[in-house]
Amino acid sequence: MITLCANNPLPTFKSLYDSVVDNLKFPPIAIEIPTLPTLKTPIYEGFSNTNMEILQLIQGLQDFQFQTTLMALIQPLVSVVGGALEDILPKIPHTDLTLIDLLASNPSHIYDVIAAAIAEHGLGIFPFVPKPMFGSFSIPAIEAVNVVKMVVRGYYIAVLNVISSLIDQVTDILELAGLGVLPTIPTLSAITAALMAAFPQFDNLSALIQSGIGIQDIFSMLLFSGFPPIAIPNPLIPSFSSHEIEFQEALSIIYSDFLTIPLAIIIDFVQDTLGMLGFSFPLLCISF
Repeated sequence: MITLCANNPLPTFKSLYDSVVDNLKFPPIAIEIPTLPTLKTPIYEGFSNTNMEILQLIQGLQDFQFQTTLMALIQPLVSVVGGALEDILPKIPHTDLTLIDLLASNPSHIYDVIAAAIAEHGLGIFPFVPKPMFGSFSIPAIEAVNVVKMVVRGYYIAVLNVISSLIDQVTDILELAGLGVLPTIPTLSAITAALMAAFPQFDNLSALIQSGIGIQDIFSMLLFSGFPPIAIPNPLIPSFSSHEIEFQEALSIIYSDFLTIPLAIIIDFVQDTLGMLGFSFPLLCISF
């Protein structure tokens, strides 16, 4: 059994990946899927690929740690500002889901509610979800997992904005210096535009993805102000190769890692300036 732990409140994908990559072998090891807030069991309906599942477990722990850290940031701030937490937290668009629901560890409910929102309003309600997910094929079991991940990552940005607003209110109340401007997480359209500018020989993103250029080389061309260069492990999924699947996994990974930059600034600020509010950030582990 493998135990995987976050080493700080905002672990990057690589920091978690590096601690388990030696276990991504062929033939794959046997694993048991642990309970995680936004990852169903079984992970994929109708089939199993252990190395892909371990990749999802890494991201699932990263999500769980992010959600725990976001809640640990919000609660002390709300205690000063006042109001009910459930009223202050934003909702995932066209649902009643909030951070409280994500942390309730009922992933089937999360999947069902998001699927119902898409069925009623269309995928366009979630701007961080690529449309279509894959250009040359459709695998609903994989698409369902990726859609939920990208919806949740988009939601984190909404929560981050609420935290920033709460900090402004608290510093006003306590007459302290404010947080300042945070780096803006790039939109999906900004990432697409940057990739097409970096690879002008391709007519569209689908052609670039299917060109055979490694995803590590593709994403290494991206550089956004306020964020470090993007580094994707090579190989991302040992003993498995699909440029389209790997591209979508990499996209999910970089959005999680983008989030660590403004959140790290926030954590440093609250610990230095608002430490009297008693912020505490528990670290999480899973075994599989």
